[in-house]
Amino acid sequence: MSAGHDVRRAADQCGRGPDGLRDRGGVARGPAAALHGHAGRAHGPRRPGLHDRLAEPGGSPEPAAGTERRHADEGRRRGGGTGRGRTGGSGLRRPGPRARRSGSTRQRNPDRKGRDILTTHQERPRERRLTDHDAVALLAEVVAIPSVSGSEQKLAERLRDFAAGFGAESHLDEVGNVHAVVGRGTRTVMLLSHLDTVAGDVPYEHGEHLVRGRGAADAKGALTAMLVAALTSRHLGLRVHWVGVVEEETLWSRGAEYVRTSVPVPDAVIVGEPSGASSVTIGYKGMVELEARCEVARTHTATPGPKSSEILVRALARLFDRYGTRGNDRFGDVGMVVRDGRFEPFSSVCSLVFRTPPGTSPEELRRDVAAVLGEAVGVSAVYDVPAVVVARDSVCVRALSRAIALRGQVPNHKLKTGTSDMNTLSRSWRVPMATYGPGDSRQDHTDDEHILIREYLDGTHVLRAALGELDRTLPEAAS
Repeated sequence: MSAGHDVRRAADQCGRGPDGLRDRGGVARGPAAALHGHAGRAHGPRRPGLHDRLAEPGGSPEPAAGTERRHADEGRRRGGGTGRGRTGGSGLRRPGPRARRSGSTRQRNPDRKGRDILTTHQERPRERRLTDHDAVALLAEVVAIPSVSGSEQKLAERLRDFAAGFGAESHLDEVGNVHAVVGRGTRTVMLLSHLDTVAGDVPYEHGEHLVRGRGAADAKGALTAMLVAALTSRHLGLRVHWVGVVEEETLWSRGAEYVRTSVPVPDAVIVGEPSGASSVTIGYKGMVELEARCEVARTHTATPGPKSSEILVRALARLFDRYGTRGNDRFGDVGMVVRDGRFEPFSSVCSLVFRTPPGTSPEELRRDVAAVLGEAVGVSAVYDVPAVVVARDSVCVRALSRAIALRGQVPNHKLKTGTSDMNTLSRSWRVPMATYGPGDSRQDHTDDEHILIREYLDGTHVLRAALGELDRTLPEAAS
């Protein structure tokens, strides 16, 4: 008989055609069943198997006759237990090394039949990891929130909540600064940048390669990069204190002044301003603000004689001849800007802002300006902050420079002709400092202010690496 006849006969015995299916009892039918010897019991009663017993309430098969006693005897000969694997006197199976490593523990947790079963503690879910995608999304959101000086609260609250969502201790202080603290080391590194921007509308854009909007360069790129770096520093042996301060774009830097006078002095400070991802700013000019005022007796405007506006304008021309604006381009010279003013026939006043190199005395500058303007113009001091220059081998500059080099770039050190909160903090804090942040400072306050996303992410990675360097070097440098 051919193999084909054998297949057909086996199929006939199953009462089915050669389709390879099974009957209602789950037994194979068709040619495959016949060849494997299942056809002869196609219609017979099916004995319950192991899978049936596992599917019953209780979930485990009953032992065969005599098995229970044999296991018990073996267990007693070995020193106790019932013989069912590694058990204690309660009959509860002990977890093996693999189970113990995964956090399993013995607990009395009876099932439906009253037997003790092994339970496992669920590990706490890991904290969410902050990715580059999250960092870019945060930057875009921060730039989209308006925060002109004096109106920073909405942005401060958003950043407070964001930091808290990633496990930081965050709060707003009395003047509106936002704080976030990560880590519990004995050494504190402060990352400080400002929330506020100058006024002026810049059309918002979040493109593939850039984010455009007011404050994108000055200094929301640095502000956000510092927060991301802080939130990813939990594994370090540092306490990282991130601060977003208010009103840096005003003359008095109210937020930084509050931090300087009310927060414990940290062990190191990095101030966030746009230096470029591969550059570190090591110095800023100081600033002196003076007020020049001229008043004359009131008469009819057609009455012959000089008016206060004319006197003040002529005096300012002499002052420009003396100082000019050339000093605004050189770190070692004094630069001058007329910030604002009111010029009327009988009472005129203007604000004079001088950018001053290290070593300039504000009082000596005031006396010199008064001599140039002449007796008809009164000069009074309004505000001043000294210049600041840090050593190139200071611990913060070294940490940032090494972090830049690790990314395959050559670190550059800059001296800037403006001022920053590093000037404010250095009034009384004698700790290592530097200023760093992604962004091109030539974009500051412009009508096309923007930051490149690649530049921003590079700056974020540099700050992360710099914190790692400070974790390694700060104890030696601070001792």
